[in-house]
Amino acid sequence: ASEGALELMGLTYLKQEEIGNARSSFQQLLTLNPNLYGPRVQLAELDIRSGDYQSAIDNLQILLDDGVKGPGLNLLLGAAYLGNKDPVDAQASLKKYIEEKPKDGRGDYLYGLALKAQGKPAEAAGYFEKALHASPPVKDALAQLVSISVSEKKLDSALQYVTDQIKADPRDAQAYLLLGRLRYMRKETAQAEAACLKAISLD
Repeated sequence: ASEGALELMGLTYLKQEEIGNARSSFQQLLTLNPNLYGPRVQLAELDIRSGDYQSAIDNLQILLDDGVKGPGLNLLLGAAYLGNKDPVDAQASLKKYIEEKPKDGRGDYLYGLALKAQGKPAEAAGYFEKALHASPPVKDALAQLVSISVSEKKLDSALQYVTDQIKADPRDAQAYLLLGRLRYMRKETAQAEAACLKAISLD
């Protein structure tokens, strides 16, 4: 098959969630032309989804070593390093991405995960706060902020993060679920139940 046909097949399989077939199409494309950008990035994304982080790192590194400066390469590489339990290299890649795209909260969120994995919760919290207040916000950052506060036995701080988020987005089901857990930890059973029911009603 031609390069165009193989790429179309790969994208079609991807849309249909036929991951194995999509991967096969992109691999065939790279056999025909190793310098193709799109298929190599698609393969890296599929590798991250399937947990084959080292393959993702290898594919992305090939592009970076060739001097390719495509958008998001360092973000993907950082995510792959995180999955590979290598937070130091993840931090280095994500620092580059944040310099490229300072307003993208995804970079701050993953950078926070890299710091947290290195035992630096206070530094990580600052990046999670930036991610939560980015546009658009990375809502998973709230759970990380709550986790850090709870681990430091600062339930009031955790509760403040959650209530602030609910004020900012009254339809955030995840925030209400976290609120329910915190209320339960504080032995506020009725309020915990009400928060969980609210989360269920929203999602």
